Amino acid sequence: MKVQAKEDTITAQEYGIAGFPTVVLLDSNGEEIDRILGYRGPEPFIKQIENYEAGIGTFLSVLKEFEADPMDVHLNFEVAEKYYGRGDLDDAVTHYERVFLLDQWNEKGKSDVAIYYIGVTHRKDKEYDRAALQFQRMMDTYPNSSLVPDALVYKAFVYQKGERKAEAIAAYESFIETYPDHDDVEWAQKQIAELKGNE
Repeated sequence: MKVQAKEDTITAQEYGIAGFPTVVLLDSNGEEIDRILGYRGPEPFIKQIENYEAGIGTFLSVLKEFEADPMDVHLNFEVAEKYYGRGDLDDAVTHYERVFLLDQWNEKGKSDVAIYYIGVTHRKDKEYDRAALQFQRMMDTYPNSSLVPDALVYKAFVYQKGERKAEAIAAYESFIETYPDHDDVEWAQKQIAELKGNE
């Protein structure tokens, strides 16, 4: 079954579609096996479907692995990602926080990503101030992370969404000054112009 989720919002809500494209794989009883978020090339897409059909990497298989080893950073991260993909944002945040608590030094390379996605999750919930705090937390805790530029521009964006114009402009300007070659500089400049035009 193919659903145009932007048009069929009832079905999209029923399955908790959080982004596009999303493929929801169901069993013969109509129960969800798992989902694939975003675009995949043909070979990786087919491989992922085959794995899911074999019970490899599914939501339930990852949960089972996590229950056997709840202190594993990577399993906590996988569980968080599965919850995030299903739109279960509270459980996603719980597991992202566990990733951070289990590996505050980021030795496994997931803690900076986890905090970043806590910010993204709060943004999805339209909790803009909480999102900004998490993006700042990520930058303060992991100043050498490759995600710092994205966190800074995202912080500016959530300030903008939260109607905190002065903070948004300052964050966008800081982003442009610090990362002049970043792909989002032109977009950030347009946001500043829009914000200043609305003053």
